[in-house]
Amino acid sequence: MKLRVPDYYKKFKCIAGRCSDNCCIGWEICIDEKTMEFYNAVTGEFGKKLRDNIKNGSFMLCGERCPFLNEENLCDIIINLGENRLCGICTEHPRYYGWYGDVKEGGIGLCCEEAARIILEYGNSGSFFEEDIPCEETEDVDEEIYEFLFGARENIFRFLERKDISF
Repeated sequence: MKLRVPDYYKKFKCIAGRCSDNCCIGWEICIDEKTMEFYNAVTGEFGKKLRDNIKNGSFMLCGERCPFLNEENLCDIIINLGENRLCGICTEHPRYYGWYGDVKEGGIGLCCEEAARIILEYGNSGSFFEEDIPCEETEDVDEEIYEFLFGARENIFRFLERKDISF
């Protein structure tokens, strides 16, 4: 299977406390099973705080805030356990993926100010980076529609790259 992402995709890194908005405010954060198993095994005071702030597989919000978003808008899970111990949603956001047969295509979403900055600064090239990844289960794709849509997208990118017209 191929992973195809825009060439600017890997430039994204969360700016955390410097963000004027925050993806840890205002929505429920579900925890995947593997991460939940790890959180249940964390010992000490922070392990208790983890378990006390999880209900029905999600972090319980404090008002509108994730209970692990501290006063400096930094994540206490990263501070105490490391970035590699975030749940899937927190690890991936604002990245997104679509599966098209043997291609997994990814991007970063405009919902994040840093992602938007990167897209606006680097996103007009229409270039993609591809790498082989382990196969993932996907649904069948109508090849004719797939080819049509991806061809149309290539035409849009070529149009956006033109220097003789203003974006």
